Amino acid sequence: MLSVARMSARRKRGGATKQAVVRLDNDVDMALLRRWMRGRVPMHVRQVKEPLVRATNYNQLMKGVALDKGKDPRVSFLNELDHFKRIKSLKYEVPNRQRMKYVDGYLQKLSESYHLTNKRANKLLNSELKTLEDNWIARHGKLPKIPNDSNISQTKKQHLKEQLSAYNAEVRQIKDNQPVTVYSVPGGTNFDYLTNCIKLLNSDRAILFSIDIEAFEFDTKIITEIGISIYDPRENLYSTAPITRNYHLIVSEVLQLRNSKFVCDYKDCYLLGESFVMPLKECCAFVQALLNYYMKPSTDNERTWSRAFVGHNIKGDIKWLKDIGVDFRDIGEPAGELRPYKEEADKNEPVYLLDTEKLYCANYGRKGSNLGRILQLLEIPHAFLHNAGNDAHYTLELLKRMCDVQYRELKRLDDLEHIATKIEKLNKRAKEEPKILPMSYAIAVANKTVKNFNDSNNGKKRNNLVQQTEFGGATFYNDPKEAFLSTFSNIKT
Repeated sequence: MLSVARMSARRKRGGATKQAVVRLDNDVDMALLRRWMRGRVPMHVRQVKEPLVRATNYNQLMKGVALDKGKDPRVSFLNELDHFKRIKSLKYEVPNRQRMKYVDGYLQKLSESYHLTNKRANKLLNSELKTLEDNWIARHGKLPKIPNDSNISQTKKQHLKEQLSAYNAEVRQIKDNQPVTVYSVPGGTNFDYLTNCIKLLNSDRAILFSIDIEAFEFDTKIITEIGISIYDPRENLYSTAPITRNYHLIVSEVLQLRNSKFVCDYKDCYLLGESFVMPLKECCAFVQALLNYYMKPSTDNERTWSRAFVGHNIKGDIKWLKDIGVDFRDIGEPAGELRPYKEEADKNEPVYLLDTEKLYCANYGRKGSNLGRILQLLEIPHAFLHNAGNDAHYTLELLKRMCDVQYRELKRLDDLEHIATKIEKLNKRAKEEPKILPMSYAIAVANKTVKNFNDSNNGKKRNNLVQQTEFGGATFYNDPKEAFLSTFSNIKT
């Protein structure tokens, strides 16, 4: 049995005091951990790595979670709430046909535009390659080719290899310097993926379940955070401000582990509410309850809606969830390729994978394909990436913008030459320019502790004069249902 230290955490919420117990390895520096709880003190890997491996035995913990599953894979505490019972009974109706007609017209124009752009791009590329070929022949007599003749000397063969390598390098340079490349050629799989994504989202039929996982940078088998953001069209039938359900889970057993070498650790910088600190077993149960409700239809009305997992390289995040014991068996293997949109419901429709990385690369290639750079490219405001909850939310927002035809028109996302130029500029700035930090915040914090003869607080407390981003904080829970219910103020249980 693991020896543990116990630490109570109290927090006022709605007039009542909540108390939870966090179980931590007793070899961890508790004083340092308490400092982390009060502020944001990064803990060096050497202070926690050995105790974690020796006493917590995370892999054994994961095995225990995987074996501790409910008997009924469809059980979800969401089914106990009147609000969720009601929306579960809703049937998908015929979409706005005028809207879908507009989308069809847009996609037809997009196909024609990409076809013409591809034709011009190929003509330019072939012309430049022909010029290279002519110049090479003029200099060397013929194009490099390694014959299969076994009588050729090794020296000659090595010389031909070097020539071929030099020629291929010049070919690559010409291709890389093309002003535009059409990656989604009409009739190809990339273009089909793009058009099917756009049609699916504009039909407002798809329940979108966005996932992001953060892992410990020195051992990526160790999950530290889980972020989930859900868009359910059944909750948005009459909404002008789209409703999303956002959750950020922090695994309490590895609360003390913080990334810092390869990525920043922003587990305490969730922008969309309160973070839930729970044992891994309860994090798994929380995710399972959401999956069982949103992604496992059990009635005919539920099957009239489409479903999709959303993520940036989503397959990796799903594998992480499977590794900690989240049950995907009734969901089946999510489909990476989308079926063509049809107005009538398909009761055998699979759960889809909508991958924003794949969608971006299908449009613009692999340059600048990380989440932060794409958010910059599409001019989507964002902050504190590498917090799993924030990343899940921004990935969902990114998908919605990439599939919004009017947003695409507004931001010129189909002008491939414009976007290629913008990508190059962003990549160049990222390499050459320093990061821009909001100095006003640092100055305000520094001035807060220094008094001078000009000090005047204008009748306010000095700490209220400090500009800051408001975070939701974190609360410890041992019950996933209690954590879920804390996000509501008016839902009947």
